[in-house]
Amino acid sequence: MVKKAEIKLYGDIFTWNENSANIFVAKLEELKKGNGDVTVRMHCYGGSVFEGNVIGNAIEQDSKVIIQIDGLAASMGAFILPYAKKVSIVENGFVMLHAPESHIRGSSDTLEKEIKLLRSFESNFIAKLMAKTKQPEEVVKSWLVGENYFTAQEAKDLGLVDEIIKQIAKVEILAKSEAQNYTAQTMYDRFTAFLEKSNTHFLNKKEMDKNQLIAKFGLTGVTAESSDAEITAAIEKKIADERSAKDTAVAALATEKQKQITALVESAVTAKKITETEKAHFVAIGNGAGIEALNTALNAIKVTPTITGMLGSKGEPTGEITKFDELVAKGSDFITAFKKENKEQYNALFKAEFGHEPTC
Repeated sequence: MVKKAEIKLYGDIFTWNENSANIFVAKLEELKKGNGDVTVRMHCYGGSVFEGNVIGNAIEQDSKVIIQIDGLAASMGAFILPYAKKVSIVENGFVMLHAPESHIRGSSDTLEKEIKLLRSFESNFIAKLMAKTKQPEEVVKSWLVGENYFTAQEAKDLGLVDEIIKQIAKVEILAKSEAQNYTAQTMYDRFTAFLEKSNTHFLNKKEMDKNQLIAKFGLTGVTAESSDAEITAAIEKKIADERSAKDTAVAALATEKQKQITALVESAVTAKKITETEKAHFVAIGNGAGIEALNTALNAIKVTPTITGMLGSKGEPTGEITKFDELVAKGSDFITAFKKENKEQYNALFKAEFGHEPTC
């Protein structure tokens, strides 16, 4: 007899809950062992694009995994739909689409990178939706402008889902015009009280392979005798610890980068390539474009020599300048330094040669 299993994707998709990619995918992989079709019961109002994309890829890898929308598939939840071989929706359910969003804060460089990444995700999602629905690109793109709700029938007619099933939550069917007045969270809340909240449900009562999860995640403090909740908590702690270590490493790298930028800029000031007032400008170059770009900018600056730098080894002049053509013979760098440090003498030599003082 073919066994079946279900896993629930209820709520939001984020790194710190049981719908994180690591936890959800681990449970999904465990369910697929020894079972036939695995149904992902979805009632989701969105969440992390990164985490959701990983979940979608895990669903796509196995044709046994199907999706059943119990109430709402919104935002990132809706973008997961094209990854499944089959999608069904309850008759009172909704699909909601909008463009991928980010709430990241930071420098212009950080934001530009985030925009580039979001556009990459959007292009991928558009391609997935086009392949699933067979709708032209301009139609699919229009679904991502603002928040767009689709009733169960509209979702089926457009190809977003494959079939409509009977409602599970006893919630009144809304018209599309009414749905547009809801946020994803409030639409989600309409169904929640009528739906079971447990994330994972094993129809065949198959138990979690705790030894495999302990080995897979390198868990400590738990054993095969630990409860499912303790194993889940250990996984979440492992993910949180790894995230904290990553954040610490990123902060250390940023500190080291700042030290290098400061050292390069201070060195340039000491070498008189730049002035104290120009330091902030070059620090900004380092922070925005990187250390390599800062090095390039500083290396392109030539130091203007001083008269002192052009003196002989004993600190005495290499020769008294009495005519302008003698000054010219020493080259442009010498002229620039001489003009800067001996302006009156330069003006006198210039006037003797040309009959008037220089105009600049």
